[in-house]
Amino acid sequence: MEQPLISIIMPSYNHSQYVVYALDSVLREDYPNKEIVIIDDGSTDNSVEIIQNWVDKNKLQIPVTFKSRSNKGFIPTLNELLDIANGTYIALLASDDAFCNNGLTKRMRLLQQTKKMVAVGDCRVIDEDNLVTHQSWMKDIMKRDVSLYDTEEGIMKEILVNPAFSGAVLLIDRNVYKKIGKYPKNVASEDIYFYQRCAANKDIVYSDVVVSEYRRHGTNTSGGNFSKRKYLTRGIIKSYRMNWIFFPGLKMKALALKQWLKWNYMYLRTYILKIDKI
Repeated sequence: MEQPLISIIMPSYNHSQYVVYALDSVLREDYPNKEIVIIDDGSTDNSVEIIQNWVDKNKLQIPVTFKSRSNKGFIPTLNELLDIANGTYIALLASDDAFCNNGLTKRMRLLQQTKKMVAVGDCRVIDEDNLVTHQSWMKDIMKRDVSLYDTEEGIMKEILVNPAFSGAVLLIDRNVYKKIGKYPKNVASEDIYFYQRCAANKDIVYSDVVVSEYRRHGTNTSGGNFSKRKYLTRGIIKSYRMNWIFFPGLKMKALALKQWLKWNYMYLRTYILKIDKI
């Protein structure tokens, strides 16, 4: 029986030195029924030329939809990719990250076994030269006790109090977007928003398996300049406020309120009074 189609959606922006590595990693995945959907969001380097050359070379191996246009920003590009994608399932791959260890197959199996809508794995960390610097983002970088993600309540609590997921670790049943909507344009930290709302709906399952490579380099979004960090912090604050009504029970709502107050306090100190850094 044919496996359902997975659409690997890739927003591309100024990652000409990394994008071929990312695309090649999709070909190495053993999952048989997949497509790639790419939008280049107004890159100013030669990403478009590099991607087009890769598509021309590999179009007989995998279906690819490639579109380049002027810059609209990450979240509009993400939502546009969802509109274009044909797959029953969605896997997001940043143009500077990569898949590994046949993680698409492993995450698909996990969703089919658990009947959940969002499967999350771990990632290892690589540098600008593709060298592995850490074997586990969750354990080596974030220092998380991954056993806390074994239950729905544990996942909800960790996402509220200690959000840790990063990299191309998601496989998503696209029907989840019918439940929670697409990514809101006014929330910069769209990943926090997404994880909070999916966890509130008990849609997430976590597996302590490395499924991707997360690249740390000087232009990572989360490691940007002061104004960019300020923008992302405001997005996190908005996520707690917009999702608060969906958090289950008084305990989780109280945790969310506490975190919302904490982030507001840090925002005030760091970006308004400029007393400290986060």
